[in-house]
Amino acid sequence: MNGAQFYRSYLEGAFLERAHLERALLNNAHLEGASLDLVWLEKALLIGAHLEGATLNYAHLERARLTRAHLKDAILEGTRLEGARFTWAQGLTEEQIAEAYGDANTTLPKGLSRPQNERWSGTPASEE
Repeated sequence: MNGAQFYRSYLEGAFLERAHLERALLNNAHLEGASLDLVWLEKALLIGAHLEGATLNYAHLERARLTRAHLKDAILEGTRLEGARFTWAQGLTEEQIAEAYGDANTTLPKGLSRPQNERWSGTPASEE
């Protein structure tokens, strides 16, 4: 479903594990409590998306835009966030991002520090 459009969709509690949604348009989508484990969302637009309580374990969000996304209680264990943009994201904590993978190109909201662990490299991600 490369480039799928779910703008303002109501997908609360949806089971989308392992879905390929690269470059999908999910702006303002409601995905509260959704199961998004192992989902592929590279370069997806999730601007203003509601991901409260969603599980995104081992998901791929490389270079996704999550500006103003709502991430309270979202689970990000092993999630790939290299180059993702979280500008003005709400509800995101240092504990959540410490469980994920990121790099120098990952933009975090003001007030959050880049984790100092082996999952977060200081080397910018390569462009493909």
